[in-house]
Amino acid sequence: GEAGKTSLQRGLRAGTADPAAFDERTIQLDIYSMAISDASGNQILLSMWDLAGQPQYAAGLQPYIVSGSLYLLLVPAMPVADLDKAYGDLVGRWMDYLTAGAPEAVVQPVLTHCDRNLRRDVEWTTVAMHEACAKQIEWMSAAIAAHQAAFAQRGEKTLNIQPTVLCV
Repeated sequence: GEAGKTSLQRGLRAGTADPAAFDERTIQLDIYSMAISDASGNQILLSMWDLAGQPQYAAGLQPYIVSGSLYLLLVPAMPVADLDKAYGDLVGRWMDYLTAGAPEAVVQPVLTHCDRNLRRDVEWTTVAMHEACAKQIEWMSAAIAAHQAAFAQRGEKTLNIQPTVLCV
């Protein structure tokens, strides 16, 4: 909850920022579709599954985690000390769910709420957000790498983690 999953999918569909209200939350699962075009101009139907982030919905999510999908792992850009405290809820359990249900899934790490770390006098650009959230991006990369290493050390399959942490 509160990582920004609903706001991100709404923004993708609207083509502009469309934040969810503070107390608006996904109950279990919301499914949305939108048409996109590939590099050749061919139209593709993108299906977005917004999974509830609160721990109380965890048991019901496992059937929806399947191989052959792209997963966005969203983590809010909060102070690193807070990220350390919330590792289990923000990264650990989601990586465990994905490794169990879709062990070779493609996962794109996304740091959300990056704009909250920008100074008001700085232009809101991708570069500025990455600079403002450099410590959080480093933390997320390290947390994911440590999780992957633990599975690899046991000889288990690991997720296909995209190397760049996106900042939105």
